[in-house]
Amino acid sequence: MKAVPFVEDPQRLQVWMLTAGMAAAEAVLVHPPRTKGGGQQIMVLKGSMLQEEEKDSCSRSVANIRARLISFGKLKDRRDGTLYLNEHIVFASPSQAANVVHGESKNGWLFWRLGSHHGPSLDEVTEMERRGETELIYYEKPEGVIEIPSRFS
Repeated sequence: MKAVPFVEDPQRLQVWMLTAGMAAAEAVLVHPPRTKGGGQQIMVLKGSMLQEEEKDSCSRSVANIRARLISFGKLKDRRDGTLYLNEHIVFASPSQAANVVHGESKNGWLFWRLGSHHGPSLDEVTEMERRGETELIYYEKPEGVIEIPSRFS
């Protein structure tokens, strides 16, 4: 599958949504396509709102990612219970991205939804694509975008 050039206009993208509490994030899948256990990269788009509070299930690795993004000025505290992402960030997997957005442990394949918080999950759409019912779109990673590795400490 060929990568599609990334454009800054969300209306021209196949956007995945994740909402919970005060969090409202948008993301796109990053080329190349990978299997569920193979580390499918996902890019959370600038302007996304992340839950400020970290729950008990938030791993030390995820807490460190959040702290590092804040210290580098990539996440800004809005003082309303959310953190604002001021640039695109590529995560090593949908679950890593969901965990950072939520501030707790989440299965990203179930929590990222196509188009809206009522849309089908990434897991459901992946299965639909396998059956030939739809097509997932994978975007080229823009130059200079920060990538969070799968093993982050």
